[in-house]
Amino acid sequence: MHTFIFAWILISQKFEVTDLAEIAITAERNLNTLLHNGITYVRDVGAPAGIMKTLKRLVENGTIIGPDLKICGQAICATGGHGWQMSKESNSVNDVCKYVRDNVKEGVDQIKLMVTGGINTKGNELAPLELTKEEIQVAVNEAHRRGRKVCVHTHGRTGIETCLKCGVDSIEHGLLMDEELANLAKKMEHGLYQPYQHHILQWQ
Repeated sequence: MHTFIFAWILISQKFEVTDLAEIAITAERNLNTLLHNGITYVRDVGAPAGIMKTLKRLVENGTIIGPDLKICGQAICATGGHGWQMSKESNSVNDVCKYVRDNVKEGVDQIKLMVTGGINTKGNELAPLELTKEEIQVAVNEAHRRGRKVCVHTHGRTGIETCLKCGVDSIEHGLLMDEELANLAKKMEHGLYQPYQHHILQWQ
């Protein structure tokens, strides 16, 4: 499942991370509500400034109540690219490699790349490619070397195809996935996931 525990509060802040305490408190409340509604495992696919790392540690040591968590930490994007407000912005292969290593050091379970724009992003195609093939490949290589999987935000066809050829582990969204790309995915030795997406927006 593709989940953002903190999504509603960040949307209300117009994706400007101005109040980390409010984001963290909202996320903690959502985790508690999830567990009390029978959800025992959550994969969070990106959060600003180490919030989910702290929440995961607090769940594991019993300080707060919530489901088991798999986290990405901060995603990696091109400078000014999709999701830059809550991601680590990259300008080079070296930047991406460093950010993967930094995220692993911080204790993430998987690496998140913001590979394409959103469906409304201007470019040469719908949801254009924003990270280069070389940047995607170094992220996959470095993450796999360190025992982490790579999930990628990608809507556009070029982005999906590039990610498949680079060996990513899951395609998030995949709006323009077609039969040709699905057949390419089937040929991947380690398999590919395209998770169901669920945004936890607001709890009453």
